[in-house]
Amino acid sequence: MKYQNLNELIQYSLSSRQFFLSQSVAMQLTLTKHSEYIHTAADLHQKIDEIKSYERTVRISKLPLFSLQSRPHR
Repeated sequence: MKYQNLNELIQYSLSSRQFFLSQSVAMQLTLTKHSEYIHTAADLHQKIDEIKSYERTVRISKLPLFSLQSRPHR
């Protein structure tokens, strides 16, 4: 079933509410910022996957770059 937004989805869908509440508070807060784009349980799952992927990309981008010049020559 399609709902108006995330708030309505978790209000009327028990399984979506349980899934939403099983997420970290940080994830819940991020999801509420995207509420108007989440209309179904599938949207909710997809948005969580997108957020996790984005967060992973940001974490990786902050890692120091591997420098070939700093490797000892053999």
